[in-house]
Amino acid sequence: MFQNVLIVGLGGFFGSAGRYLIHLSMIKVGWDRFPVATLSANVLGCLIFGVALGLSFRENSKIQHGLLIFITTGFCGGFTTFSTFAIENLRMLEQEDLWSMLLYTMLSVALGLLAGYAGLTLVKS
Repeated sequence: MFQNVLIVGLGGFFGSAGRYLIHLSMIKVGWDRFPVATLSANVLGCLIFGVALGLSFRENSKIQHGLLIFITTGFCGGFTTFSTFAIENLRMLEQEDLWSMLLYTMLSVALGLLAGYAGLTLVKS
């Protein structure tokens, strides 16, 4: 069990670092008015999660449990973020930017679901 905790923690480290690098990249190119970094990380995380889960569902799957929890619970858990999503929505609400808040929420949910479905579908046998 402790080994699995370490595997998840290592995956979380890489996921969190990856999300932070996306955030820095978006600021560098000037895309910091709309929360593109969080949206991108959450949608990409859903895609990666869907691919990993889809591969594990295959009858002849070679994905071991350790790798699966490293990717899904660890990496994707650290890479995606609901707390940042919530705070960004509250910030837009405080700024009375209801249109951006609604757009961001709808895009996050719709694209997240589509990306997860795409990931599962991409690897179906």
